[in-house]
Amino acid sequence: MDLLAAAEEEVVERHRFFVRWFTGSARQAEMVRTTCLFAPDFRLIGPDGSEADGPMTMNYLAGQKGVRPADFAIRIDIQDSRMIGTLSALVLYDEHQSGHGPATTRRSSAIFSAAPDMPEGVLWRHLQETWIA
Repeated sequence: MDLLAAAEEEVVERHRFFVRWFTGSARQAEMVRTTCLFAPDFRLIGPDGSEADGPMTMNYLAGQKGVRPADFAIRIDIQDSRMIGTLSALVLYDEHQSGHGPATTRRSSAIFSAAPDMPEGVLWRHLQETWIA
């Protein structure tokens, strides 16, 4: 398995799901699957400096189904990816959101570990987001 390619693809696929979820078109089964793709010790540091663990993040997402308008969109631009161990990868990407007020962009760094038993072959371990102009 190419861990870097799997991690990059997971970033793109998960944000496709987020668009479907936030606009209300995703099925509950997709949310259940998404929940499994985040490690039990997952940590999120939001662009405002807030921190959330895995359960807090999943609870937040669960309550966000259908909260965005139909034209809500997320575009992902992968900036870089690199191995940070034999079974871990770091993916740097820009996330551009539009369709729910002023467009926003954040730069994110996500750490993944190899997880051959997971559907995408990787598990989200850590995510840090930073607002960019």
